Amino acid sequence: MSVRPASIREEEGDAAAAGRPDIVRAQSTSGTDTFLPKSDVPVAPAHPLSILSLDLKMGHPSTSTAQLPALIPSLSLSTLAQLLSRRLSSSVGHLASLRTRVLDSSSRVLVTGDLNAGKSTLVNALLRREVMPWDQQPCTTVFCEVVDAGANGGREELHAIRDLEKYDRADAQTFDVYPLEQVYDVQEMTGEYHFVKAYVHDNRAPVDGQDEDASTSFLKNGLVDISLIDAPGLNRDTLSTTALFARQSEIDVIVFVVSAENHFTLSAKEFLWNASREKAFVFIVVNKWGGIRDKARCMRIVGEQIKQLSPATWENRAELVHFVDAAEHVDDDADPAAASSSPAVQGESAEPSPFDHLEQSLRSFVLLKRSQSKLAPAKHYLLNLLADLSTLASANVIAANEELANALRELERIRPIHERLSAQRDEVEEGVDRVEEAVVDKVKSAAWSRLDRALSFVYDGKTSLDSFEGPAQLPPYPGLFGIWEWASDVKKTLVRALEAEVRAAEDDARAETAAGVKTVMSDLGDKYLPEVGEQPTAEQQRQKAARVFRPEVMFAKRRRGVGRLAARGVSTGLGLGAAGLGVNWSATDFNVSFFDLFDLERMSSHSAVLRGRPQPKAIEDDIVEKGTIVGLGLGSVGMIGSRLIGIRGTMSSLTRIIEVLGSKQARKWAGPVIGVLTIGLVVYVIVDLPRAIPRNIGRKLALALSPTTSDSSAQPVTFASAHSDRISREVRKVLRLAGWDLRERFRAALDKSAAERKEVEGVVARAEGALEFLIEFEHNVKTSDEAVQAIAL
Repeated sequence: MSVRPASIREEEGDAAAAGRPDIVRAQSTSGTDTFLPKSDVPVAPAHPLSILSLDLKMGHPSTSTAQLPALIPSLSLSTLAQLLSRRLSSSVGHLASLRTRVLDSSSRVLVTGDLNAGKSTLVNALLRREVMPWDQQPCTTVFCEVVDAGANGGREELHAIRDLEKYDRADAQTFDVYPLEQVYDVQEMTGEYHFVKAYVHDNRAPVDGQDEDASTSFLKNGLVDISLIDAPGLNRDTLSTTALFARQSEIDVIVFVVSAENHFTLSAKEFLWNASREKAFVFIVVNKWGGIRDKARCMRIVGEQIKQLSPATWENRAELVHFVDAAEHVDDDADPAAASSSPAVQGESAEPSPFDHLEQSLRSFVLLKRSQSKLAPAKHYLLNLLADLSTLASANVIAANEELANALRELERIRPIHERLSAQRDEVEEGVDRVEEAVVDKVKSAAWSRLDRALSFVYDGKTSLDSFEGPAQLPPYPGLFGIWEWASDVKKTLVRALEAEVRAAEDDARAETAAGVKTVMSDLGDKYLPEVGEQPTAEQQRQKAARVFRPEVMFAKRRRGVGRLAARGVSTGLGLGAAGLGVNWSATDFNVSFFDLFDLERMSSHSAVLRGRPQPKAIEDDIVEKGTIVGLGLGSVGMIGSRLIGIRGTMSSLTRIIEVLGSKQARKWAGPVIGVLTIGLVVYVIVDLPRAIPRNIGRKLALALSPTTSDSSAQPVTFASAHSDRISREVRKVLRLAGWDLRERFRAALDKSAAERKEVEGVVARAEGALEFLIEFEHNVKTSDEAVQAIAL
């Protein structure tokens, strides 16, 4: 017979139980001074969150705990919320099971442990008879609950149950009956039955005439109905292990059997880690102690493992940790009288064995200290759950405060931007319109002035214009024999001069438009648009590249048309075509004629001078420069062109000529005079050709580009106004595109700031609401925690 080592009882205070975090007020166990005076130190749970810890396993449970801080940031908030919601739902169901168990008058003791640890042997030793099957190989495959036969009318038999929820001892349809001797065969039917109830007689039950209170029976004691549940070994398969974990909520006391040869395995550690969430105290039986040679070493190793797995159990190891050899206490004698006369009952003076100490401690915990066996696990679970809720609430308060602080900082950044953009909306519109009107008016005025001045030069047959590409002078005069070709070249030269002025006006418009676009895009944009981050996104860079203004694209359509006409040898490009103005001007609307050789308008001007009519200073200066013969020729030409002088002047001239011709002296000199006049006229015409042809062609070109007479009250469209309007429309179109882009970017920035502000304000509201809820929740948790703590067991 083995003797219980004294060192287990002598080691006091070796293990210091860690306290809860400061944020948690609840203790891991309470009320232990009632049953075990040495356990008044609070015991910390196995994990920072003992009940609501997330099941994020990566192999061994300790591995998952160590890697939990690294795993949680990789999970989304919704995933964490779902996992925590499942834990809370599971806890709510567990609380319902706890309530049912507390209200149940019976006590259930679960005997579990690793494979071949001797669980069935321990049950047989407690019953003092061989009921459960045992072997060197694992043979318990189904949960088997041993109940006193008195609950079954005194009949010893097995009830093999398929569905435990539907089981009713009074309904034979819910179970199959087998003799007690076939318990081994029923255990082999693992696929058919999921639970077995064994109704047996305890060999130590009181006999006739014996007081029930003096009985040492474990099942029938006259006080509380007790049942022993023999569980399959851990890790026999996943299904049985999972079922064993699930049945913890239905158990009052756990007796964990450890083989002294194998110590605590990984499956045993995982089971105790889970059991510590609810039960602070677990009976640990180190079986097969007699076969250990170095008992001190085995005791030291097992003790260190218990200290880590269940600190509360280690603190009370004198009553909860037992080193026994259960096989030595199995009694095969079925005679109750013989069992009742065993030395354990009669030999009061004999020293109790370690197994007797185990049995006495277990009976005391289940029967005498029923408040501990029934209520302590429920209180321990509630305190751990409330501590977890307090931990979660405090952690969420920290997170909510941090989120609120970040949101307030972000709101302080976004609110001024949104308010400024909202206030500057009308200012942006006015600024864009102001720049557009200023540039358009300036371009239109400059283009009109340039083209009107150019047309006045052309009217006088001059090309000395301050243009970029126009000819500086007319082609050289070739003489009388090349007069027609020269006249055609003069016409082309004048047309090119006007075309050059139109291009110059367009180029000026481009420069002004570029400056206006820069003002709108850059100056106004930098003034009103919020600053982009230091590192703009790829989309922002793409949009910025797409907003590049290309001045050469302006007026490209008109210039392509001019280029095509020039390629065909046509000098044009001055006409606007169907431009919505009702005109169709072209430099080819007239041809050089014979009358273009004579400057009749200038001749009429000289005739008017002879008659004493005032003339423009330019014409007077030109007359002074001419000789007398040329002046007489101009006078004759003026008289011949009576249609230009008027009817009255013509009649007066004819009268004077007739009077002169009436005298003989006049008739005598008439021939020589007429000859001289004719020669003078011919000389004048020949000398005046280099000047008359450009003037006549220039006047005809100006006349071709002049507005047609109309009875409409609308202002007539001139060459300068038409082109200035066309150029200004192009400029306005470009500036409106730039203004539209700025408005769109401003609108997008305003909408973005409004959306960001709304989102941040929503975050602030949610964070403030969460803080209010969490503060109230913490208060409720604290109140509940104090109420549970006040329950004395």
